[in-house]
Amino acid sequence: MFPKPFFFIITASAVVSLFYFKKFKGTKYVWFLYFIYFTFIIDKINYLNSVYHFINIDGVHNNKPVLNLYIVISFYFFFLFYKSIFHLSANRKIMDVFILLFSIFLLVDIFYFKTNLISQFLAKTAVFGSVLLLITIILITMEFLQNKEMVNNIEHSFIFWITLGCFLFYMGIIPVLIYSKFHLSNGIFNTILVILNTFTHTSFILGFMLSERKYNY
Repeated sequence: MFPKPFFFIITASAVVSLFYFKKFKGTKYVWFLYFIYFTFIIDKINYLNSVYHFINIDGVHNNKPVLNLYIVISFYFFFLFYKSIFHLSANRKIMDVFILLFSIFLLVDIFYFKTNLISQFLAKTAVFGSVLLLITIILITMEFLQNKEMVNNIEHSFIFWITLGCFLFYMGIIPVLIYSKFHLSNGIFNTILVILNTFTHTSFILGFMLSERKYNY
């Protein structure tokens, strides 16, 4: 089976990050690179599963368990990552609240809405987490704009490129997740995901290449 576009997009992002790893080594931003490698591994597991069907339902390829694991870990990662980036203690406390709210909603999705982690996608949790993350992006942007030096050198700030990439993806994915339940075919849904991932990982790649250590927020 020929790999889907996700395979190449995420591979490109992971490979480029390796070339610039030294730039971020010893900083809190190195954790974002580790997250990219985690994303790369998850993507390759999904690809291998689509070929060999080692996770399946009645012999049919099933990627729900792996994707659900990725969804949960990725939101926790971003909340903790942005908490480490924030300078204002009030914003760090908001991240603690968001982590708590996300955890509660995840449990509600599993035990109240009875979402089966093996056969169903955690769509409600993904939407809720995306909304919280967009609020986080607004907060980091407001805080960032108060730093004149960062604003004047915005293209060299890694957090700018990370935040731009996250904004493009999560702003786009919310209506897609809501609308897809009723109207979108799998083909259209996957095409939109490819487009969103392309924009997002292009932003990350530009961040790896253009950012300078002294302008890391």
